[in-house]
Amino acid sequence: MRHAIVMGLVAGLGATASHAAVSLVSQQRSISALTTFDANTVAAAAPDFAPFVTTVTSNVAFPIGGGGTNFNIASTTINCTVDPNDIRASGVLQAAGGVALVGGVPTTVDGEAGVLIVVTFDVAIPTPFRLTAAPRPSTDPRDEFELELSEDTGLVEIIHLRETDPAQNVDLVGLLQPGRYTLQYHLEYTQSGEAQTAEYGVTLLVPAPGGGLAGVVLVGGLARRRRRA
Repeated sequence: MRHAIVMGLVAGLGATASHAAVSLVSQQRSISALTTFDANTVAAAAPDFAPFVTTVTSNVAFPIGGGGTNFNIASTTINCTVDPNDIRASGVLQAAGGVALVGGVPTTVDGEAGVLIVVTFDVAIPTPFRLTAAPRPSTDPRDEFELELSEDTGLVEIIHLRETDPAQNVDLVGLLQPGRYTLQYHLEYTQSGEAQTAEYGVTLLVPAPGGGLAGVVLVGGLARRRRRA
């Protein structure tokens, strides 16, 4: 469902910051729900930096063996705020599928729920940060997961987790040097059986509350160079 997520890009150049060290540049936030039985996708995107609190759902009945029916379901909720000093998102993914019997031919149907968050911001002075995130909710090989915080020069990744990395809680502190940074969070959740739900969450605080420069891990000690194709 990589291409099903609606892209809601807003170039908020010059957005007012509540702290002089950080200013928002752009945001791209969307959620989607896909039921493969009817190839229906319902999606929503944030139009601006305002709070993004909504739900999208797709639900369709499909025939099963014995003359009965089951339900192909996909649903995504999001509660996301973007503040110059506090970017956070949380919500619930739900999906269900099964084996449809159409014209005597069994066909697997999936429910797919997805969320995409991309926020770019400028840092004017060395500023401490804290990034926390829940582990990815599934190890299904069809699912996608990405969490990245990087400088936009492309030379440094502060953190970059993918679905190929072990599922893990993230609690990372460091010091952002002056520059432009992007936080990206992308999750897709797929189910082919009975309805399952999963929670997700990510928070970036810049500056981190009480985060003086003393005792903060320098980004240079955490970062690695971006792998290029």
